[in-house]
Amino acid sequence: MIIFFVSCTNKVGNQLVTMTEKMAVGSNSFVLSDSLYRSENSRLTKYLLTFSNHSEEGEDLFRFIKAKREKNNLIKNYSEALFLDDSVSVASSSFALGEYYQYNLVQDSSYYYYNKSVQYYKGIKNKEHLQRTYLSLSILLCDRGIFQEAELYLDNAIDLNNKQVNAYTSYAQTHVMGMVKMGLEEYDKAIECFNQANFLLDNVEIKDQYNDYQIALNKLAIKNYLVRAYISKHEYDIADVITNTALIDVNFLKEEDKGLFLPLLLNKKVRVKLRTEKYKEALGYITNLLEVDKRLGNEYSLNLDYILYAEYFFRTGDINKARQYVDKALVSARKYNDLLTQKKALELLLIYDKENIKANFYSYKEVNERINHSNNTVRSSFAKLKYESDSLITSIELLKNQYFIIVTISTTVVLVLLGVLIFIVFRNKAKEINMVQMYQKDTEKYYDSIIHIQNKVNAVQEIERKKFAKELHDGVLNKLFVTRFSLQQLEKEDLQSAKDMLANEVQEVETFIRHSSQTLLNEDKFLVSDFKQLIEELVMLQNRSKNTYFSCFVDARLDLEILSHRVKVNIYRILQEAFQNVQKYAEASACVLELVYVSETTFTIVINDNGKGFDVKTIKKGLGLKNMGDRLHAINSKLAIDSKEGMGTVISFDILLI
Repeated sequence: MIIFFVSCTNKVGNQLVTMTEKMAVGSNSFVLSDSLYRSENSRLTKYLLTFSNHSEEGEDLFRFIKAKREKNNLIKNYSEALFLDDSVSVASSSFALGEYYQYNLVQDSSYYYYNKSVQYYKGIKNKEHLQRTYLSLSILLCDRGIFQEAELYLDNAIDLNNKQVNAYTSYAQTHVMGMVKMGLEEYDKAIECFNQANFLLDNVEIKDQYNDYQIALNKLAIKNYLVRAYISKHEYDIADVITNTALIDVNFLKEEDKGLFLPLLLNKKVRVKLRTEKYKEALGYITNLLEVDKRLGNEYSLNLDYILYAEYFFRTGDINKARQYVDKALVSARKYNDLLTQKKALELLLIYDKENIKANFYSYKEVNERINHSNNTVRSSFAKLKYESDSLITSIELLKNQYFIIVTISTTVVLVLLGVLIFIVFRNKAKEINMVQMYQKDTEKYYDSIIHIQNKVNAVQEIERKKFAKELHDGVLNKLFVTRFSLQQLEKEDLQSAKDMLANEVQEVETFIRHSSQTLLNEDKFLVSDFKQLIEELVMLQNRSKNTYFSCFVDARLDLEILSHRVKVNIYRILQEAFQNVQKYAEASACVLELVYVSETTFTIVINDNGKGFDVKTIKKGLGLKNMGDRLHAINSKLAIDSKEGMGTVISFDILLI
């Protein structure tokens, strides 16, 4: 058993490492390494929030990551931790792999390992590291534009705060919350968060985590986000002031950090000048921005520069140049599958290019749909990765406990299954016996009813035979006797008048016999003497089904026996059809049959169920409703149906007693 457990653990560990290698290959479809792209994604945020005094001031972020966190070493540490079943080491190595893949823009793998780290930190109840992992997940999701889920992870991190949360933790959470609110387009809340984060950077406790240069970097990043928020709110004067101070601060940065922030701030400066119609100043900043991005080799930034050039020329009336720059940006963006830049270019064309508005609209619609599809794909991919991570961790935990509890579980399962099996057998046997008894009772009752009805039919038939024999004796035989007597008294002189008289007599006999034969042929054999009892038995018979309870009410003032046999037969058949419809379609829990006294000459039959009902106007009438209508028409009555969806159904018709 121990050998089995260890082999299973090794197998799971190998699966995880193999999965790591597969996910690491599948990077983003659009990954550029230029400064503008990096400066507004999760790598810079992680740099600003976690690159603290444990690193030397002059050490570049990416050299630091490469030197300290080589991929092969990380995977080796992770595999060894899994093999040794060291939860603390698995949690820390998972987090390290998540950071590595996040810095290298392999977000799927990063998300997978961060979630694995969350599960292990929960297991060992390490709140501090769990809080840090939640924050990293929130930053990662912000980078992919999944802001609702990012806010949930950030809320999880905030919920773990102690009463005396330190200034660095408050700052990091407030900074990321500002990013989330920016992504959710809640700009006022984003501005509030970034202002609070800027205030927290002045706290003395922050110096335990950051040196002066790193604080300056964070303040500059906050200014960048504030400018974005104010531009989105169309408050360009405030955005312009903040941009000016930020451009001054950039001059004091190292060259590698200046390359991150300068294109970003120049881009926003151009947008402010264009929105405030200061075109000459805007052109100067665009030219400067283009030179910087070409020098740094920023392909993504160059595309955005072309869009700014196009907007400038559209606003100043040079439509041809504007279109050239838009086309240039679109060609490059399509080359790198940069959907967001394509969307920005097409938005610009929709505003200014009125001649091709229809074609531009369809292109914009297609790109927007692709962006939405991409976002949904990312959400599904992350959800699937989280599920797989949780499932694998659960499997490992089950394997860890398997050796100690397998005998107990097996015994318990066998006993439970045996008890369940015995219970099921006895219950099914009891149901079978009850079912047989029920059908026996129903069969006995059914045949008793048939015998009762047959006795009644035979009695009525006997009465009818006697009645018919009397008619034959008093009618036909008497007429035949008169005819025979008349034939004997015939005389030649009175032949014609006697002939006419005999012909009339024979015709009367023929008419009587034809009428009697038709009556015998058409009269239904359904002859009963207690019609009320027959109806009540029909209702009780329906209760063999447990789905619907049928009940019956017959007004005591009614004398149903005065109805003709033909009327009784039609009423009985109509009730049979109505009950069958309730059983098949109504899904009702109760159905009531009422025979209501109206007057000495009329009563009403009502069938009322509390089922799902239907729309009387749109329902397709089947053969059953048609037959009911035909039978009622034959006895001079008419069917009325009142039903609404969800309100049950009421069927009624009037019957004449005479």
